[in-house]
Amino acid sequence: MPARVVSEGALPSNLHPTKNLGSTPDSRGLYGFEPRFFPPAKVVSMGSLPSNPHSTKNLGSTPSNTAVIRRYNSHSARTLDAMEPPKTISDVTLRLAQPRDAMTIAHMSKRLIEARLPWSWTPERVARHIRHCDSVVLTARAGGELAGFAIMQFSDTAAHLSLLAVEPNCERLGIGRRLVEWLEETAVTAGTFDIALEVRAANVGARWFYRKLGYREDRCIVGYYCRVENAVRMVRDLRVVRTPQGARI
Repeated sequence: MPARVVSEGALPSNLHPTKNLGSTPDSRGLYGFEPRFFPPAKVVSMGSLPSNPHSTKNLGSTPSNTAVIRRYNSHSARTLDAMEPPKTISDVTLRLAQPRDAMTIAHMSKRLIEARLPWSWTPERVARHIRHCDSVVLTARAGGELAGFAIMQFSDTAAHLSLLAVEPNCERLGIGRRLVEWLEETAVTAGTFDIALEVRAANVGARWFYRKLGYREDRCIVGYYCRVENAVRMVRDLRVVRTPQGARI
């Protein structure tokens, strides 16, 4: 069974995140913001991909947000326990996120995507993307509860899938595929055909998932995540028609 599929991506250079969306000084270059105290990441070909990315066991939440993460995780665990998983994809509804969703999305990112990494997608940052006209924050809901979400950013010529996550008890229903396809259709409607994203090199399940959706592995970025984990950049040209693969998450 594939591993949990998440996307943890960098912004393409032409999206100007620090200009338009106010990245904070402590973002630490996690998602494409140029680190203030690290040299630029080394980009290598896929053939040079190291087989054992460095461990992140010493990285964790910063002291300033440890308490709030602990409190939220306790609440989140109770919410998930009470949530009845959808039985089929027809039980899931896609909706654009509202400002009130920022807290839930941010903590879901921390729990499912940014584990063992400094917290970059804070509630404030998610809220900025919800409000910003060049971003789409899409949610998948089951029984009124958040089952998954995705964040995509758009420029004049390209789009970037910054985050994608699905709750573990809602996997294998096709929620991730529906989120991606909805965003791809939005991109095509806007006249944008080039999509990019990044995933951890060690996340074999995510790489498999995106390949099934028509994405190809473009290159490896060594030390992309806090200089201790490598990333694989994946891209897709939506002008190329693909045969549906039935990828599921």
